[in-house]
Amino acid sequence: MNYYEEEVLIIPANKSGKLAEAPNCGIYECPANSKGQYRTRAETRSLYVAFRQKGKINHLYKIQDIVVLCLGDTSAIDSLDKSQKYPNIKKRLNYYINNFPNVDLTNPKYVFILDFDNTIELPFTVTYHSLKGKVGHEFRKLNELIRKPQKGSNMIYI
Repeated sequence: MNYYEEEVLIIPANKSGKLAEAPNCGIYECPANSKGQYRTRAETRSLYVAFRQKGKINHLYKIQDIVVLCLGDTSAIDSLDKSQKYPNIKKRLNYYINNFPNVDLTNPKYVFILDFDNTIELPFTVTYHSLKGKVGHEFRKLNELIRKPQKGSNMIYI
């Protein structure tokens, strides 16, 4: 059994979140050469990631793996594809590269590979009371996001 420091990584991601959620994609990336929040995102090793879009969360995506990769390194992408550990990874990465505006192909990235077969569709929308002070990522426990809402509501507020 693996130990996970936090169960769900929540990332504010409007454009990149929509792209990561696309059926042909399942890829999210952030800089690997920086300290601080991006390093924390990758090194905490959460079970799931959620993309907060306009203060709302609807799905939790199982993180299959996080790899450090330069998106312009075709030989590294070919090696990942040949490993057969990540189904359709080359196709998924190309979809991401071709659909994300101004993608950085030269610097190393933490690439989150999502496992769509183990996605949790939340029974209720998780909504933030306020986004004040919520500019970066945060970590939550799974039970905070899947509990029943208060009586008379169809949303969970955090």
